[in-house]
Amino acid sequence: MKRWGLPLLVFLITLSIFIQYKGPKSDFDLDSFSKIPVVHNGRVKPLDSVARHALIVISGKQAVTIEDHKLQAIPWFLDVVINSKKADQLKVFFIHNPDLKTLVGIKDEKQKFASFMELIGSKEVLKKQAEKARELKDPQRSVYQKALINLYDRLYFYHKLKNSYFREGIPSYSEHFTKMNRLSDEREALVERHGNQKKLTMNDRTLFTFLNHIYKDAQYSASITQFLPFPIKDKESDWMSSGQAIQHYLGSHDLHPLMPPYFALFSAYQSNKFQDFNAAASDILSYFSSHTPTALSRAKYEVLFNKIQPFYKSIILYILSFILVSLSWIFFKGSLYSSSSLFLKWAFAIHTIGLLSRMLLQWRPPVTNLYSSAIFVGWIAVLLGLYLEKHFKNKMGIFISSFIGFLSLIIAHHLSLTGGDTMEMMQAVLDSNFWLSTHVVTITIGYSGTYLAGFLGIVYIFKDKFSAVINDETQKELVKMTFGVVCFSLFFSFVGTVLGGIWADQSWGRFWGWDPKENGALMIVLWCAIMLHARLSGHIRSKGFMVMAVFGNIITSFSWFGVNMLGVGLHSYGFMDSAFMWLFAFTLTQVTIILFGLIPSVKR
Repeated sequence: MKRWGLPLLVFLITLSIFIQYKGPKSDFDLDSFSKIPVVHNGRVKPLDSVARHALIVISGKQAVTIEDHKLQAIPWFLDVVINSKKADQLKVFFIHNPDLKTLVGIKDEKQKFASFMELIGSKEVLKKQAEKARELKDPQRSVYQKALINLYDRLYFYHKLKNSYFREGIPSYSEHFTKMNRLSDEREALVERHGNQKKLTMNDRTLFTFLNHIYKDAQYSASITQFLPFPIKDKESDWMSSGQAIQHYLGSHDLHPLMPPYFALFSAYQSNKFQDFNAAASDILSYFSSHTPTALSRAKYEVLFNKIQPFYKSIILYILSFILVSLSWIFFKGSLYSSSSLFLKWAFAIHTIGLLSRMLLQWRPPVTNLYSSAIFVGWIAVLLGLYLEKHFKNKMGIFISSFIGFLSLIIAHHLSLTGGDTMEMMQAVLDSNFWLSTHVVTITIGYSGTYLAGFLGIVYIFKDKFSAVINDETQKELVKMTFGVVCFSLFFSFVGTVLGGIWADQSWGRFWGWDPKENGALMIVLWCAIMLHARLSGHIRSKGFMVMAVFGNIITSFSWFGVNMLGVGLHSYGFMDSAFMWLFAFTLTQVTIILFGLIPSVKR
């Protein structure tokens, strides 16, 4: 019993982390509705992902607290697309800039969120000032101007979201659908009578006016829709918007099979008839199950992925592992060490499941954008840390890999809150599975290695100043570990850089163009080579080698994030104030640690 007691305890703690907050009960089958597939940002995904993405864009969160009630993404999304007047009153627009608050008439300095109705009155002022601010390049814009543009874009995004299914403001979806069916039946005769200028009855005029309204509304919805809910002729690769489906129906009397259950669902939610809503949601899912089963299965899996949130769970387990291994140097050395090792392995397993799930959902390699690169960098670092721990058994592998795993997923979490789709692809010229599987993955593995070496260097420096905590044998092992990791990083960074040159030659017609991103990759290769040469030639000793490893963190961070914000080159993805500040802060800490490491140690 004693043998299995600790693993069982760790397992139960891990299991408790997966207990989900279900929120208030609802008679409406929101779970079924959340699984309905649509095409959004170029790929099939469930409405659950669409709703979460939309709420993150507008509020910066996947759920917002309104009057002590936590509003989840799906209920909010339903109100937006069906009952927009109610949604317009909800305070979901995050506003932090004090000057912007003054512009839109928010007098309470503590108020962080505003409703659409509070902001719509300032629409024209926001539009004019936003257009003026857009005339400047991004680095030249003030913090206020960037916040202004961001708020206006979010207001327009919200407006587009409201009109993605049907034009907002329909008083009764059931009556609207009935009239639309009648128009489809009588359209040809009605248009013929109107075209021949025959005498139209009052009813004909009413119907013709309504026909024009439907056409215009459908055209408008089709032009600004945020997603495509209707698959075309059982082809999972071809989808159309609600507006396009309505226009097609009125023009050809060919009603899409999903149109009736969608109207029934909207009408039921509008009338607060949960049984009809649930039946309509079930009918929609049944259609996808029969006609596009792959889309439905992927959507259901993504909903499960969203609910489990594997990377968030991994963050918690990495923290527990880091805390326990830190405490194991002070007391309960054996049991705490074993617990930290188990927590790290559980965290890595969940991290792996999340990584593989993203690859399956995208049908892409593990690295497709900055968000996924942060996840992958952490994963590789933890994998290397586990290998080092297995080989050296000195707690350093667990200590450093748990910290890097936690840090990388925190970075990924904040990148996910910038409003972009975390499963979107890079720029079109880079959209190649082969090169994403080779160059991008290989170069990212190199990032992981240099960071791991850098953090090993940090531990060495602090140990050098506080040698009572760790013995001298461990100090020597740290140098060996770092040397091996730098060799590993040099290999993957060099191979990745060469593969990037081949890719550039195929995509842009030149192997090397001194692009900032290319220069950043070359700097990592050169720095790793310089470190190894200096150490092997005797120009530096253990301490100098470890200090140089810490400087590798700065070079890698610049290559990974810094060059993306320069505003020049083919790899520039836009300047981000928050990212710059964090990058600057991280660089400052690394420089401070380097200077601290260069201070001569006091011999005991």
